[in-house]
Amino acid sequence: MTAVFCDDCDFPSGWAGGELCEKYPEYTAKHLKRYEYSCTEGNRTKYRLKTAGKTMSLVAFEEDTNDILDLRSFVNGEYLEWDTPEGNWTVQQYCCERDDEEKYVNYLNYDASMAYVSLTYKRFAEHFEEHIGKTVKTTFYNDIQFRAQNRRMWDESFNEHFEKKYGYDPAPYYPVLYADIAQHTEHYRAAFFSCRTDMLLNGFFK
Repeated sequence: MTAVFCDDCDFPSGWAGGELCEKYPEYTAKHLKRYEYSCTEGNRTKYRLKTAGKTMSLVAFEEDTNDILDLRSFVNGEYLEWDTPEGNWTVQQYCCERDDEEKYVNYLNYDASMAYVSLTYKRFAEHFEEHIGKTVKTTFYNDIQFRAQNRRMWDESFNEHFEKKYGYDPAPYYPVLYADIAQHTEHYRAAFFSCRTDMLLNGFFK
């Protein structure tokens, strides 16, 4: 007879029966959140930015023309200070934050996934080493998916992976994830999701 090792006590895989979020809360799923700030043309816009997570993008978006301006160079400490030009502008800040309601591992992150492995596969292999490959010949994971609120699972290293894959900084293009901004919207949006898929393949699955 042979046995199959199921990597968690329930589905989906990735929470180690609740032990993961207790021992490694920094490795649970993160999500992408957008914050909007109003501004008035001709005035100086000053806002204290969100600091709960990592800022992935900070842009000004012109609602009528779909023009986008990268505002990262206008940040001083925790504050944005920017002289708003003519137009119907909003400031958008995109942050990668921990999802406090999520107990599953950050599938997009290799180190987080290895922490999960240390609580599951590694323990099993050390305890039943003599049976690995003989009695236990198969492992099983279940229902891996983009978790976090609204399936907006993200990782702080996303921009680095994107630039390595495509050769340019994705930060100015984050608005394409929420709206059509120009004729190249579908191209940029496909690049974002393709990159996230690569991170999943090189995170939990790797």
